[in-house]
Amino acid sequence: MGYTTGALKYIAKGPFTNPIAFFIFGSGFIALYNGLLGAKQGILNAAIAYYSTKYLPPTSIEDIIFPILVGSVIAGIKWWLATPRR
Repeated sequence: MGYTTGALKYIAKGPFTNPIAFFIFGSGFIALYNGLLGAKQGILNAAIAYYSTKYLPPTSIEDIIFPILVGSVIAGIKWWLATPRR
């Protein structure tokens, strides 16, 4: 129970304690996802989707909050999977 509770605390408290790190971590996954979606239409569209998501500044509040939430959830799951169990 302790590992699960710790992972949930990591997901819930992470965006408030260190939002910049989770923004960077989450925006990488979102850029990769957008690049893979753009690959269905060709390599040029994939490159444009990836680079515009990864390297251009956010234009709305959703572009800031969504990567933070994605980054905290993925980091929490990654922490939970990497924690040794006895």
